[in-house]
Amino acid sequence: MNTIVCCDRDGTLNVDQDYYLGKDPHWRTQVQFLPGVVEGIKLLKTIPNLYFFIVTNQSGVAINHPEFKDFDEKRMHEVNEFIIGKLRILGAEVDDYAACPYVESAYIEKAARKGRLVHPEYVRDNHPELKPQVGLFKALLEKHGLKIEPGDKVYSLGDRASDIQFGLNIEAKAIFIPSWKSTEDEEEVRVEILKQAFPGRVASARSFLEAAEMILTENKE
Repeated sequence: MNTIVCCDRDGTLNVDQDYYLGKDPHWRTQVQFLPGVVEGIKLLKTIPNLYFFIVTNQSGVAINHPEFKDFDEKRMHEVNEFIIGKLRILGAEVDDYAACPYVESAYIEKAARKGRLVHPEYVRDNHPELKPQVGLFKALLEKHGLKIEPGDKVYSLGDRASDIQFGLNIEAKAIFIPSWKSTEDEEEVRVEILKQAFPGRVASARSFLEAAEMILTENKE
């Protein structure tokens, strides 16, 4: 039996202050992990046959603005690899990551409110890799030779309703870990609606460590 944990990145693992990690020349200094993240990953990796994957939407790649001139797909991958390397140095092993640079057409208006344009080639409504679509999950399974079998457990962690919907779409248990952005963007309201619609499949945790403890407890049952 395998346990697969798909975890959002910004605001769930690392501090998210609207950095768009990779945008600034000093982006490496902006990588700070939230309290309990390192301990939580270590705890999860005590579960036999557990795969821990980072699954992240990276809309900054799509932004057409001078401040984002260095934030391309190459940088997107560089940032993810740096984060995984930094966690590894701290003893927290991440098995892999998958990232999506595309955005929905609705993002154009959101960017415009901040005086930014969007590269049209990155606007892809319902792109299969853009969470909550399941393409990134499928790609990770294929890359690692995994197939969901009876008895396997799958989890999705994140601070956005899209992370929770992603979890539901991959037939996982979804755990909402709110961040300051969750409150600002009224994500709690959307998550509560999903909780009501899918009883028993959506949970909330106050921190990443608490979510890890919940998963550990379920895997001991």
